[in-house]
Amino acid sequence: MRSKLESKISVTFFLKKISLKSEVKKKAVYATIAFKGTSAKISTGIKCEDPEKDWKAGMFEGKNFTDEIHKLLSIRKEIESYDSRFFKSADHAKAVFNGAEDSDLPMTILEVLDEKYEEKKSEVEITVSWFSILNSFFIILFASFFSKWWESKYNPSAATKYALGLIIMSFGFGFLAFGSMGIVEGVKVSMIWLILAYLFHTLGELCLSPVGLSYVSKLVPPRMIALMFGMYYLAVAIGNKSAAVLGGQIENITEHYSLSTFFLIFTIVPLIAGLFVYTLNPLLKKLMHGVN
Repeated sequence: MRSKLESKISVTFFLKKISLKSEVKKKAVYATIAFKGTSAKISTGIKCEDPEKDWKAGMFEGKNFTDEIHKLLSIRKEIESYDSRFFKSADHAKAVFNGAEDSDLPMTILEVLDEKYEEKKSEVEITVSWFSILNSFFIILFASFFSKWWESKYNPSAATKYALGLIIMSFGFGFLAFGSMGIVEGVKVSMIWLILAYLFHTLGELCLSPVGLSYVSKLVPPRMIALMFGMYYLAVAIGNKSAAVLGGQIENITEHYSLSTFFLIFTIVPLIAGLFVYTLNPLLKKLMHGVN
């Protein structure tokens, strides 16, 4: 997937040593034009007398260089304002900056539309709905592993399974928080973060879901088992409703903070809950009176 940032023209500045013995310290300021993986260098006609003192992070530093800074910023603004649809490489942008006529542009508007059409035909769009199959896929893939784990001598207690499920699920939201960190509208990110989220959410589900139903049937008195199963699914329904309400706050949280903060909330809450449940493990084992 091509990032939209690649289709923009960007300009940065650097110093190049002047090959004159009498001007050892003095360096010339050049601009680098970057566009679609290509680059071109142009001279700005400006010199830096003392690079170590006057130049920092790609720009002049200090009030004495107002004119030089203004000129460099003007060069950057002019080049970056070009309509990038009409260029195929940085050299073309360099040619226009150096005085090429509009008729010398490498592409016409018809060629631009034709190229965009061909590019769109060759791209495969992966929608979010495609990822819904991952949950079923990971369940089929890992269910036998968890089944053998529960049957082995390393079978953890019920509270430990609940704690593992919550903690593993928090990792899934952690990947989403990390993947969405610093992104802005229109920027594409790798789909690996969504795949990892589905993976860890499914692993957490395999720890939680079967265990919950199993222990309801084992710990509830026979005469109340139907009622408690109803209560169990009622609790699941309340949880789903609460998740929908909290998920609906994504726009408000993103507007005031960021998308990463939204996912970070759902990383911290289940992590703390999982650790809390694990600390209750000795008490819960005692209350279960030996039921495994």
